[in-house]
Parts: sequence; structure tokens; C-alpha cells
Amino acid sequence: MEEFNNKLYIELGIRLFSNNHAAHVLTHIVTEKPIVAVIAPGVNSGKLVSCLSQIYHEYKRGVKALIKQQGGKMSYQNFNKATALAVQCAMYRTGGGKTDEIISKASEILNIKFSEQNYKYFKDFGYIQFDGAEIFGIVLDDFSGDPEANCVETAVADRRDYNLPKQWLPIYFFDDGYYGYLDYSNLNEYGEPPVIMAIYNGKEYVVAEKVAEDLGDFLLGLVEKQLASE
Repeated sequence: MEEFNNKLYIELGIRLFSNNHAAHVLTHIVTEKPIVAVIAPGVNSGKLVSCLSQIYHEYKRGVKALIKQQGGKMSYQNFNKATALAVQCAMYRTGGGKTDEIISKASEILNIKFSEQNYKYFKDFGYIQFDGAEIFGIVLDDFSGDPEANCVETAVADRRDYNLPKQWLPIYFFDDGYYGYLDYSNLNEYGEPPVIMAIYNGKEYVVAEKVAEDLGDFLLGLVEKQLASE
């Protein structure tokens, strides 16, 4: 139990505690699906302990099981840290966030289903700028702005003029013709796209490198670099 408790803390940031008794573990529940939703009415109804107990039994059987918490430690840690620290950057400003209707319209225009981090970025900020960095986003609600720093307008224009891959969403300009893109053709286990650096060479797009695991990692790198320089 101690070994499992340590692994749970390292991977999920969750620590099990008990008084002078062993932590209570429920009976193993046989499941057939790779993803199982645990729901129950109200708080303190045993949802979390059921999940943790199930993970414990799976762990003992050598099965890799995990809990994915909406907005939790696993997929949002760096995103939340980056957006919290960004306000300390010089010349920080945002677009103030966008409505669900506007985000849905952007998704429809691009034919891309935005990941959780990407959606939250649009919802809470619209776009983010600070001294030395401009992370593309949704600027004008009717998508009629100049393509520069507008991810929707840039994607539409570059698809038309340069055959930009339809699963790439532009989010940053690195200078020297290189752009940063969220690559929706290569989602990770949490449904988040990595950030890649690519350039159009006159004939096609060439990927230079993968620069971040997801949007949160990318934002955090930019923010920490900026704060270190101030």
C-alpha cells in the first residue's frame, strides 16, 4: 500500500491518509471499458475513494490505470502556472476572454475541435501579449481582423495562400519566417496537441522541431523566459 501511495502522490499529487488504521480499500470492480466515468449525486458520496481503490487494485494487477481530472494537476498544471505568472510580465495584456458562441464559431470556421487548454485560453483570455511575446488568439469577434496575431484569420489566409495543413493552428511567430503551431494531427493521451515550429519554404511547410508538449508547456516557457529577463 505504501508503494502505491507514493506512486499516486508522484503522478497525481494525491496522498492517502489514515488514522491508526490501514487506509480503507474497496473491493475490486470488474470493468470492460478502457475509460470508466464514476458519477454519484452530491458531495462526499465516495466517487474519489472508489476511483482510488480501483486504481490500487489495477496497480496490484500490473495494469496502468489513471484518473483524469478536469482542470486538474495532470493536464493543466503548467497552463495554470503560466497564466498565473504571466500577469507579472511587463506590458501584460489580454483580449478579455471570448464567449462560448464565438469560440464555437472559430471551431466551425477552422473545422478543429479545440482541446481543453486551447478552449480555456480563448475563453479566459482571447489572446495574451506581454513584452517580447504575442501568443495568437481570437481578437475580433467577427474574425475580420488583420491575420497578424489572429490565429483564425492567419490559419484561413495561410490555408488559402500556402496550403497550410488543416490540423495546424498558428499561435506564435518566432521571427525569420518560423511560426509556432498547435498540431492537432498528433494529440497526446490527454487530447492536447503539441507545439511545433515550422516554416514555409516556398513550396511546402517544413517542421523544424517540436518545441513543447502542449499549450501550457509552451506558455510557461515564454513566461519564465520573460520574467528571467526583467
